[in-house]
Amino acid sequence: MILTERDRELLRMLSRMGFMTTRQLNRTIFKGIAITTELRRLRVLERSDYIIRVEGLGSNEKGWCLTIKGAD
Repeated sequence: MILTERDRELLRMLSRMGFMTTRQLNRTIFKGIAITTELRRLRVLERSDYIIRVEGLGSNEKGWCLTIKGAD
C-alpha cells in the first residue's frame, strides 16, 4: 500500500492525539470530504494494519488509534 500525504498527516495527528473519533478526523484531516469517502479510506488503513477501530463509544461513534505499524 502506498501512503498518501493525507494518510501520513492522519498518522501524525493520531500519534499526537492518541485517539480521535471519525467526526474529529472529518473536521481536521478530511475537511470538506464526504464521510463515506473518509470511512472508506480509514478502512483501507485499518486493513493495512496502520490504524485500529475502537467501537462502543457513545452515539454509535467510532474512534481510531494507531497500531504499532502505524506508529513507526
